[in-house]
Amino acid sequence: MDNDLTAFFKKNNLKLNNKSIVIAISTGVDSMVLLTQFLEIKDIYNLNIICAHVNHMKREQSIIEEKYIIDFCHNNNLKYYIKRLETLSEEENFQSEARNERYLFFDEIIKTENADYLALAHHANDNMETIMMRILRGSNLLGYAGISPIIKKNNYLLIRPLFDILKEEIIDYASKKNIVYFEDVTNNQDYYTRNKIRHEVIPPMFMICEDANSKFLDFSYNIRGAWKIVEEKVLDFIKKNIRIDKDIEFNKNSFLKTDKYLQVEILFKLLKKYNLSKDVILEIIALINSKKANIKSYIVNSFTFYKEYNIILIKDGLIEPLNICLVIDDFSKQYQYDNIKVICQPFESKNILKSDEICYNTNMLPVILRSRRPGDKIKLSAGEKKVKDLLIDESNILIKKENRVDTMEFIVRSMQNFTKRYNDINIKDLLNLFFIYHISAIKNAENIHPYILESNIKLLQAVKLLIDK
Repeated sequence: MDNDLTAFFKKNNLKLNNKSIVIAISTGVDSMVLLTQFLEIKDIYNLNIICAHVNHMKREQSIIEEKYIIDFCHNNNLKYYIKRLETLSEEENFQSEARNERYLFFDEIIKTENADYLALAHHANDNMETIMMRILRGSNLLGYAGISPIIKKNNYLLIRPLFDILKEEIIDYASKKNIVYFEDVTNNQDYYTRNKIRHEVIPPMFMICEDANSKFLDFSYNIRGAWKIVEEKVLDFIKKNIRIDKDIEFNKNSFLKTDKYLQVEILFKLLKKYNLSKDVILEIIALINSKKANIKSYIVNSFTFYKEYNIILIKDGLIEPLNICLVIDDFSKQYQYDNIKVICQPFESKNILKSDEICYNTNMLPVILRSRRPGDKIKLSAGEKKVKDLLIDESNILIKKENRVDTMEFIVRSMQNFTKRYNDINIKDLLNLFFIYHISAIKNAENIHPYILESNIKLLQAVKLLIDK
């Protein structure tokens, strides 16, 4: 193995002169060889090299490795950044959490340094392991292609210059160049799936086929070619049918009309940042196909899935319903509860049953504005009905375009035993006695919108009055 960095840049039509490159350094043989090779051509191409080291704090040796990186950078006049991961879980999802933290760290450095490239030391063996892992775990078409040598990011390129190089060649290079590196003992332990594949699956492949790595590269190339064709269809569907801002929203029926294979690829594309397995994607499709009209599910500790009739909504994180209880006993002031504001305005009008208003009589104070509770009932002319059933009957979708509150079902009710239905009141006589007040809820935070209040208020007006038992 020679220093093939310039060959990598030429092969991929990448510029090298006067570029700023962030190199992820672990002190393992792969990254130390990569760093050494860049240092060998640093002055020739006038490169600005920045080192980025993430200390996972999982081994006693990690502090020694961190110090070595710092000393190495000082001795070679290199700028460096260090990040310690001291608060990650000890559970199975550590690897995923650590990966996310690493890339967030790298992104911050790229932005700070205005760098052109992020260089990672993944090699041919890593690609083989990744392909085998994804076959066993389940993935989408692009995932089965393994690691990509070049990935376009927003403002930079992620590159893997050692992509075609075997691990044994890297070790030989380190030996010839007397490169100091540290061995991560956890790489030799088989309680991680990747390590089992590395030690028990990959070696026999080379016994069967000496150039197994080149066969895997051909496999990756063919899969990527097929993905380009599939991706066109996926992107076309997303463009025409899916609304994406902070949330992801689409019509259930439109989604289910697509080919079942494309359904999987569409969800993988939309939910890429969550790094989901194929099994989880299939579970989501099962929820979409479910006969249940309303579903809320928290998926793999990452996002909340909603199904409201024909609307599918995916929101980042765990969304808990906001429980609100406001006692309105004075119409001369405004009320605040968390990020919900209620404003009361006096008016005198015969037209008090507008779709976006609720009106109440001053002599019926206090009035409570609160979230729906299990068992709440509304008094109808033909008897009583549960509020939950009424909301379903009215197709009162809580998740609506650009009007999100998330399962907040608001009810306005009297605390007094007022059993007379609203439309039985003589409006003219009523107005002769007192003002009627208008209660409205207004937006006071980014994630709160008055629609849900208006929507439920409209429903309550239709049934006239909720009786306090």
